[in-house]
Amino acid sequence: MYFCENCNKVSEYDFCRDCGRGDLREVKDHDFCFLTECKNSFGEMMKNLLDQEDIPCVLLPYGSGARTAFGMKLENYRIFVPFSHFDKAKNILDLFG
Repeated sequence: MYFCENCNKVSEYDFCRDCGRGDLREVKDHDFCFLTECKNSFGEMMKNLLDQEDIPCVLLPYGSGARTAFGMKLENYRIFVPFSHFDKAKNILDLFG
């Protein structure tokens, strides 16, 4: 498996199908990989599920800059997990997503 340092996504190809970056490197167990983008409420639920399974995760707020300009909470989260836990986290996402 390969890792795109630009998108933080795992790929079976040595290029990124999202950003087009070529010559990707081998993914390492400690690389935080993009799992999904979701609405805030689902992201918080997903974080709780991952915590229960001792899977480290990072939730990054994501959305329209206009909301930030008005002091509003961004509407989505992007969730990242270490590659060493990626498959287990993906299975949890598939069950509840």
